[in-house]
Amino acid sequence: MISVITTLNAILPSFVIMFCGWIVQRTGVVTHRFLNEASRLVFFVALPVMITVKFYEVDSSQVFPTRQIAVCVIATVIHCLVSWLVVRKIAPTKAAIGAMFQGATRSNFAAIGLYLINTLFGHAGLLNATLLMVATIPINNVTSVLVLSKYAPDKGNTKRGPIIKTIIMNPMVLSLAVVPLIWFKPPIPLFILHAAHDISALTLPLALIAVGASIQFSRIRDHIWAGGVTIILKLIIMPIIVVGFAVFAGIRGLDLASIALFAATPTATASYILAKRFHSDTEMTSWIIAACTLTSLATLPALIIILRLLKLVP
Repeated sequence: MISVITTLNAILPSFVIMFCGWIVQRTGVVTHRFLNEASRLVFFVALPVMITVKFYEVDSSQVFPTRQIAVCVIATVIHCLVSWLVVRKIAPTKAAIGAMFQGATRSNFAAIGLYLINTLFGHAGLLNATLLMVATIPINNVTSVLVLSKYAPDKGNTKRGPIIKTIIMNPMVLSLAVVPLIWFKPPIPLFILHAAHDISALTLPLALIAVGASIQFSRIRDHIWAGGVTIILKLIIMPIIVVGFAVFAGIRGLDLASIALFAATPTATASYILAKRFHSDTEMTSWIIAACTLTSLATLPALIIILRLLKLVP
């Protein structure tokens, strides 16, 4: 019972912050323009700064979680393949294939997952999760772009050059460039490090507020069949595949917790941006983001509680 209460106390604040984001958007305290700019600030500034700081501060003598990353990458690729095979068969329209594929595969790990890892396991868990995120999220981004471009209704706006640029300029892909900071520590003035810490502190709460503000309850009743299957793929099938593969590989503790939260976090809100860029079904994308986030209120705590009761994670 203590484990259950502790887990809920750690996880539920993230949903409270998201609910605050929904409230400030609904009451007009902030505008849609501000929320869009806040999301861009997190995605293009605060999150890359946080990743850089985490990599710079890591102890280079610490064992690099190679097996954890390899297992998660392989399992993610398998899940992407399974999701593609399913959604291309059941999607009601061609434009919906990309929307459903993104909904089933892209995790909001940068906002919700990192917050939960930090709350549940502190700095050590956050470092593992950051390494995992940098290694795996580009896979989701690349596969999403490929599927969206393949099934785009308007092929004229999906030329190869802009697609490649979209992939390369993603901050998660660019963050791979700072991985060497783990081993090479160029001297950085203390005042710059302090400023970087302050900027990175914006990342998680501001990201959660932006996620909450993007939820539109009015669309929850639409797209029940196709969207419901997508949510099952994301919140049930993906954790089963990824976590099951990790447990089979002998991964336990913080490494398994990071993998579990990566797999079980709801659909990334950035999916809407790509859906719009490739003329996919943006209405279904919004529905999936909202419904998946709400459903994860039950599935996320349940997963962590089960893993703790089985003594697979601390």
